[in-house]
Amino acid sequence: MKKKIAKFFCKKSQLLAAVFLFGVVFANAQSATQYHPVGQWPGHLRGEFYDMKRQGDYLYASMVEENVLAVLPAGGVDLKVASRLDLGGAYPYGIYIEGNTLYLGQDDGIQLVDITDPLNMQLGAKWKIGYTAEGSSTISYYNVLDLYKKGNIFYLSTGQEGIRTVDMSDPQNPVMLGSYDPQGALIQAIDVSSDGNIIYGASLTDQVHVVDVSNPAQPVRLWYSDTLLGEFFRPTDVALVDNLLYVPNFYYYEFGYGVISVVNATNPSALEVSKRNEYNGYTLYHFSPFEGGAGTQAWGYFATKDTNQFYHYTANLFGLWYDPLTPTPLREPINMDGNSYTVAYKGQYAYVADEIAGCKVLDISDPKNPLLVNTISTQSHVYNVTVVDDRLYFSAGDDGFYIADITDPASPVQLGGYRSQLNIVEFGQSFWGWIVDFKVEGNLVYLGVDITGFLSQYACVEVINIENLSEITRLGYEGVPGICNSVEKCDNTMLIVGQGQYISVDVTDPEEVYYKGHFNIPGGGDRIALPPQTHPHGYIPAGTNGVQVLDFSDPANIGTQSASTVTNTVTSAGSLALPGNRCGIFYRGDELLVGSYNKGFSRVNISSKLAPQLVDHFDVAGRTRGAFFSEDGSLILSASGKSGVYIFEKETPPLTPTTIETWEYNQEGDFVMTLSLVSGNLELEYSPDAQQWATVSSAEFQGSEVRVPAEFFPGRKNVYFRVKQWQ
Repeated sequence: MKKKIAKFFCKKSQLLAAVFLFGVVFANAQSATQYHPVGQWPGHLRGEFYDMKRQGDYLYASMVEENVLAVLPAGGVDLKVASRLDLGGAYPYGIYIEGNTLYLGQDDGIQLVDITDPLNMQLGAKWKIGYTAEGSSTISYYNVLDLYKKGNIFYLSTGQEGIRTVDMSDPQNPVMLGSYDPQGALIQAIDVSSDGNIIYGASLTDQVHVVDVSNPAQPVRLWYSDTLLGEFFRPTDVALVDNLLYVPNFYYYEFGYGVISVVNATNPSALEVSKRNEYNGYTLYHFSPFEGGAGTQAWGYFATKDTNQFYHYTANLFGLWYDPLTPTPLREPINMDGNSYTVAYKGQYAYVADEIAGCKVLDISDPKNPLLVNTISTQSHVYNVTVVDDRLYFSAGDDGFYIADITDPASPVQLGGYRSQLNIVEFGQSFWGWIVDFKVEGNLVYLGVDITGFLSQYACVEVINIENLSEITRLGYEGVPGICNSVEKCDNTMLIVGQGQYISVDVTDPEEVYYKGHFNIPGGGDRIALPPQTHPHGYIPAGTNGVQVLDFSDPANIGTQSASTVTNTVTSAGSLALPGNRCGIFYRGDELLVGSYNKGFSRVNISSKLAPQLVDHFDVAGRTRGAFFSEDGSLILSASGKSGVYIFEKETPPLTPTTIETWEYNQEGDFVMTLSLVSGNLELEYSPDAQQWATVSSAEFQGSEVRVPAEFFPGRKNVYFRVKQWQ
């Protein structure tokens, strides 16, 4: 083998390609099982997009709820997501693109994003644009709802602050040039004429403004009207295509009366509505035209309400080329609902608590292609889900607690349910308890109930007996001022978890439940993990403080209340700093999965009890509330808010490593390697530095031979190869 290596470097020194034996490389990774991303559900966009802009083959969408910038293939009709970029804490709004730079309006300025590679966007500089209000010494920052760029001059729609023109020649020292004061109106969206001299603004208070900005230092209003769209109609967006202005608007006093008005903008000083396109039952929010397919298309975002007064959201694609005055739907509306919270398993099926979208049943037998096979609809929000034997349990807010038979896992059959009987009355109105979490022990279920009124909020434990599903009975309950986000049971104590406060309730006698006390953990999250094998230690995802290890060595006296004080018997015994704002937590064996609201999730080893160690971190876009192991540990599913569920598969080490035996160039200039034992699934990876590895997507495997085409090598002077093998 040494002779072959020496001969290779002698003949091909200009390439300097080194070939690593797989067994040697992999031996260093066997101590910690690895997971890699394989699938996602759903594949299409979910949540509210505020703006969309096209550049090349892609659409860029700002997702205002998830703080995410999403990339979609342009010209498609299904809103498939190609990539996402997590933007951190600031809300994203309007988009402007120039070259390979995307300028994104946010609630504290402008975020620059490098989109040279749309599938691997990179955050650039952040331009905070501040001002000092009259009579104040504190700097405030403009809420940039929409924006346009002309040279170094930016035109910003800033809501109640109107339209501002800013010279950004020196981003560290922005210079205010001029402003258009709408006199109390709120301008939330703008579009600009092709020469950049006329701005059209949509105002929620007085409809449409037209502003001349040919002199950036002195914007001048050309025209405005509070009756153009009809009395009491309010615009939510504005989009200019040629000389037609598309204005989605709704009737202020009646939800669901939506209109897309097409306005003739040939004369900017006197706009006229050419046609009103009514969409009864819908309220329209955003309308984003782009060039694609046979002509101009536009994505629209709609809201509707059901009989329970819950809002539901959809998106639809319109064609504008056939009749520009009549936006024509090109497909059925796409459901944009859903907000994944938790995941439970049975066999090849995953059950996802998807908030307003119900409890989803996914077939994950092929992790690369998860399939939605069923939906259990509820009248409220689904928060938590658990599988015990052949039963599925989940909590659904004020709709109650559900029990279903999953003998056929793909087709749950409801067996029973229970609505909380707890309520408070304020100003003559009743506020009923929302069941947000639960713990099942045999025929007893301990419900975590949250009651929120006008002035007060209560965290409660309600104990029910489910032995007779046709007549579920309540045994006992206790409620105290506080918040209930989740519950956990420690011996005969229930812990109610709510934003750093942990309320202790004694449930030794389920019919005589009583409050014992509480303790606070600075930065504490809304979950707690009590792995039985690590008792007496518990783990809390403590916000920006990472993971806190708590000593529960005296569980009978957790937060015991004396005559006038609360004795906190729970102390911090260790911690682990982690990126992001930690919230959800889940354990299996000696490992924790710790979710972050904005930075994916982390795998943490707790075999050492008091000194948890970070194993791996997964930077997943969206608001990850938690991540969950499958029953056998072969998969991890993350519940990532509006982004849905990401699936990670365990990398199984081969029993007998495949190695590279020989290599050479063939007559076509392809690099050909001969492998030793060939079994299972193989991948060829390469690296310029033997540190960061990527898959050679063009590698071709035929039996014990792998070929890398000559086209792979141009521009790559240093190439290291290795073979990875999966069972």
